[in-house]
Amino acid sequence: MAANQVNATRMELSKLKNKLVTARRGHKLLKDKQDELVRQFLEIIQMYKALRSDAEKKLSQVVKTYELAHSSHSEIEIYEKMLVAANEIKADYSVQNIMGVSVPKISFAPSTPTLTFSLIDSDPNLDESILMLGSIFPELLNLAQVDKTCHRLAKEVEKVRRRVNAIEYFMIPELEIQIKEITGKLADAERSNIIRTMKSKEIVLKRTQKDNKDERKSD
Repeated sequence: MAANQVNATRMELSKLKNKLVTARRGHKLLKDKQDELVRQFLEIIQMYKALRSDAEKKLSQVVKTYELAHSSHSEIEIYEKMLVAANEIKADYSVQNIMGVSVPKISFAPSTPTLTFSLIDSDPNLDESILMLGSIFPELLNLAQVDKTCHRLAKEVEKVRRRVNAIEYFMIPELEIQIKEITGKLADAERSNIIRTMKSKEIVLKRTQKDNKDERKSD
């Protein structure tokens, strides 16, 4: 609503002032929420970077070991040896709340990877690569959990930031303009009333003086 479309009344002025107080309070609360979200987001980002760096190093080692094993086995042989999973993890999925944001929480019991094929005709590098991959699988699950948390927090930070900016740069300035406009119009109206009152008094005074003068003449 534009300022010139607002009724220039004291009641409307009071409503707008109350809205301005509420808007400023809401802006402060949202700004505090934004700051806390950003703080927690940065902490989780640091955790994510550390987890990812560690996982990439371990996966790189797994790939190198597997490539050594691949030179001793054909694709069919490797496929047959990997038909049965070497590791099984029982995981529970739940949701936790961070500053009003629902993020995933995965909990699982630790397990030890085992080989499900004969070691007689198997390259030791293949055995090692499978065991290594099984041991880091829980870390990959944790990394996926933290990654999803980062995405959801980033989305919430952006949403709160837009709301903060909307209140700070649009809602509050518009309310201030409307209040200033109405205050000015009320002040103008009050000055006009004072001037009319003064003129009315002046007219009444002149008439009274004239009547008194006429009465003295008639006497």
